[in-house]
Amino acid sequence: MTPQTFYNGVYTDARDIGCNHVQAAICAAQSAIETGWGEKVKGNSYFGIKARRSWKGEKVDFPTHEWVNGKKVPITDTFRAYLCACALVFDLDARELRQLQFGLYAPHAHNVQFLYTCLIP
Repeated sequence: MTPQTFYNGVYTDARDIGCNHVQAAICAAQSAIETGWGEKVKGNSYFGIKARRSWKGEKVDFPTHEWVNGKKVPITDTFRAYLCACALVFDLDARELRQLQFGLYAPHAHNVQFLYTCLIP
């Protein structure tokens, strides 16, 4: 699957379930970044969002890493699992949506912006 095909599929699915243009573009861009264009989806964790104690939805545990004091440390953590990539938008409140766009993923903002401006159908 090409990156464009992956992006278009997630974007179209999100639009089909009622997402507006911006929500669909964020879903597609974030999913592309987190999964390497769908090549590295683990347990339907399309977005790499950790499932904290308050999370009531599906979860999946798998090995990952954290950066601690500038060093990559292997860990196993719990992530939110989704039925499809576009389901994320129904779990986000306005604060989380802003974090995806500008906050938590600020180091990757250029990637999201690139995807948003260049790959939207």
